[in-house]
Amino acid sequence: MLTVVLTLVATSGHDLLPVVMQGSDYSMLVTKGISPAVWVLTLIAMILLYRREQRVMDLWLMLVMWIWLFDIGLSAVIGSSRFDLGFYAGRIFGLVASAFLLVALVIETIKLYSNALGAAANAEQKLAQLKRASAAVEAKSVGRKGGEPVEQFVRRQNIERYKAMLRSQSLDEAQRQTIEKLLGEENAKHRDD
Repeated sequence: MLTVVLTLVATSGHDLLPVVMQGSDYSMLVTKGISPAVWVLTLIAMILLYRREQRVMDLWLMLVMWIWLFDIGLSAVIGSSRFDLGFYAGRIFGLVASAFLLVALVIETIKLYSNALGAAANAEQKLAQLKRASAAVEAKSVGRKGGEPVEQFVRRQNIERYKAMLRSQSLDEAQRQTIEKLLGEENAKHRDD
């Protein structure tokens, strides 16, 4: 809704908006304070990003803010008309900086993706090792009742271990409550089997 209203103001109500350009001269952006205000707001946003706990995304946003500060400075504050040195310097700087930023973000995304794939492959290898170890335990399990599934055997062992831990006097109250909770969950699963 706000977009529709702002579009109507910019098109139908263009006479209500301040004049910021006359011909190729847009020094009115500076004299009316629009470009400096945008520049100061960008600087404030960058300072606010710097002051909070920084994550990777905050650093990228700060880099964008720096690029925008220099772009505004070159093209709007320093350059006062179209096609002068400040205009071209600002446009070229904005193009090069945004292209560099895009390439850097793509490279970072590729690194993150490859790390995620490596972690997934590592997890699959560990899962395969666990399955092999579980099969070996199943084949050699001592104390297992004949025909008892491995899950029931492990659950029974866990229950016995939790009971032994509860008999220990070295537990604090939080540890005791946690172990009692785990014991209750294992007992419930054991009853369901």
